[in-house]
Amino acid sequence: MAFEEIWSNISKIITSRREMPSPVKILRDHIDENQTGKLDVKFAKDQNYFQVLINEMYLGTQREWLTKVDPVVYAYAEFIYGGQSHGVPFLVGPNILKQRGVSDQFLGGLILRNTDVTGVNPYRGGALVLSVVLCEAKGDNLLRPLLKVIENTAGALDFSPATGVYIKVAKLVMDGFDQLFGTGMLTPLVGLRDMFGPTLNMSFQPGYFALIAAPGVAPEKLWVRDRQLVTGPSLKDAKPFRDADFVLYSINSLPGDMRDDYDTLPFNALWERVKTDASSGKDDPNFASARQQMSTLYQSIMVSPDLTDPQRMSLADQYFTQMNKIHENAKKFGLQAGPDEQEAELDAIRIRALEIAKGGQ
Repeated sequence: MAFEEIWSNISKIITSRREMPSPVKILRDHIDENQTGKLDVKFAKDQNYFQVLINEMYLGTQREWLTKVDPVVYAYAEFIYGGQSHGVPFLVGPNILKQRGVSDQFLGGLILRNTDVTGVNPYRGGALVLSVVLCEAKGDNLLRPLLKVIENTAGALDFSPATGVYIKVAKLVMDGFDQLFGTGMLTPLVGLRDMFGPTLNMSFQPGYFALIAAPGVAPEKLWVRDRQLVTGPSLKDAKPFRDADFVLYSINSLPGDMRDDYDTLPFNALWERVKTDASSGKDDPNFASARQQMSTLYQSIMVSPDLTDPQRMSLADQYFTQMNKIHENAKKFGLQAGPDEQEAELDAIRIRALEIAKGGQ
């Protein structure tokens, strides 16, 4: 099932409704994070990371959410990864809401904040195609198990399309959503599919977007404060927007354009082996093996689809420096034992740890 087919069905239902939704791009000077121009940067190919978040989802009480009707937000992002175009589906439903402590009865409505729907990805050029759909699903006992399975499957995605497993799991999420749609018990309330990128002669920058299930909402009255949608005459005096169901989402950059989760990337296992060999004070064969594996690690980092060009170089330099430091410390602490003298090596570590604990140098 291609997403284009799913979107075609969604569009037919949404456009057949009497009231059109309001897709709103939050004005840049209406965002508290951008009062000093922090967000006025442009994503550059191979230089910057991007991430899509659902910052806030508000659902009023008029539909008896989570009792008779389940809320569902379906997000689908398409972008270049590993030299190919990939789609990343994600489903936010009642299971996630309940996991986060939202009760079945909530008099003021339901609020979900700051959910990652794409993971962190390097921008590889081309367009980011982003689709966000707010749906209502009948709270039927027969429907909920299927909804939970799809939601859990989406949650199992590690946002790394490099492996064949990811492709299969992503397809399961899309097929499952289409099956939900085919039951006739899932109704799209509001949806938007948009494209971002310089290839479309459009500025590709961090920003906030609101999808509101009501017609004629004026962008001039909407603001984002603390990553929440507010309305009023000014950023300071604005109050939380509660006039209709809505989804507030954003395209974000990373501070310093450096991701800090590289320990979760595929090459980390090789780095652990480098550290193990480098932690021996023996130059040959232990440190020689570490240097050899470091060469392989360097190549893995240089071709990693999960890193930008600047972080590839920075991380490789960091690992190389750390490897040498680990080995020099091992020699300094006198860890010359071989594999058949493991206990002696451990004893040396224990003795040194005790010296440090007593304030020794």
